[in-house]
Amino acid sequence: MIPMVQLVTLAIRSSTIAVVAVLLLVALTAAGASPPAAAQDRNGDNGLAPGGGDVIVVARPTWDTGWFQSEIVTQLLAELGYVIDGPSTYTNDDFYTSVQTGDVDLWVNGWFPLHEQLLPPASARARAIGSEVRGGALQGYLADLGSIEAGGITSLGDLADPEVAAIFDDDGDGKADLIGCNIEWTCHGIVEHHLDAYGLRDT
Repeated sequence: MIPMVQLVTLAIRSSTIAVVAVLLLVALTAAGASPPAAAQDRNGDNGLAPGGGDVIVVARPTWDTGWFQSEIVTQLLAELGYVIDGPSTYTNDDFYTSVQTGDVDLWVNGWFPLHEQLLPPASARARAIGSEVRGGALQGYLADLGSIEAGGITSLGDLADPEVAAIFDDDGDGKADLIGCNIEWTCHGIVEHHLDAYGLRDT
């Protein structure tokens, strides 16, 4: 049985893992490349020129906490004279594929640098522009307050102590149980690094 998670963090703040929410918008390259056929069909010859009834296909993420900012940007674009198609809900992988093929034009739920590896290499069609959280955000591990206090835990490295790790050992294998984020979030690379950096593989 997994203990309830409360908003108590063992936070690790680092410029290498700071997450930045950014706008992703179709970039028709500074060199003046023609818009893909799908964009021409939707918008005519003027591509994504502001207003004038041009259609913008908007995506939003599967996590509903990201829908709020998506709705704000959607309403602002409508006020500028765009016709909004959507938003439709996409997984991270599906969005980054669909923006490359021209099936969608934008979402406001990119998290960088975590999502950088989801963008295809040498992308000519999509790029990150702007930011919601310019300085990054706090990212870390959550545990229930009772366990934190019982183990006297002040940092992730404390879990190298077998007695502390035993507090989180739900399946009796002698190691703390850790639940990571969905694989498409790419957090697993950071977690794997921490297991090595803090000597946590044995516990």
